[in-house]
Amino acid sequence: MSVDHTEILSLVKTLTALTASLPTAVQIATKEDRIYSTLLRVNEGDTFQTFNRIFDILFKEDNDCRDEQGRLRYVLRGKYGMDKICAYLNNVKWSEPDIPLDLVKIKLDRLAEELIYLT
Repeated sequence: MSVDHTEILSLVKTLTALTASLPTAVQIATKEDRIYSTLLRVNEGDTFQTFNRIFDILFKEDNDCRDEQGRLRYVLRGKYGMDKICAYLNNVKWSEPDIPLDLVKIKLDRLAEELIYLT
């Protein structure tokens, strides 16, 4: 199944809404946390490579990104947390021709599932 960039835009909109609904039990990120530092330093030049690297560092399906309960450990609230991720995602030009949107969707779906669980 081919993924259209409008599907990605819709998913980013959903992520943004879910982020705004995160409960206060979710910690607030600081500039010292992994989300902020990753977004500040990762730039692979190519749009997809940058996105892929950021999501591999923060939200990969492995033990580095998961806590003892299997939850994504770097999902944090606030302007240095998920708000920053959403701002980044909202600024990506998803209509660029060389972005493998099917792979993007898998990674965004994983994050959406975590946000749904937390909200």
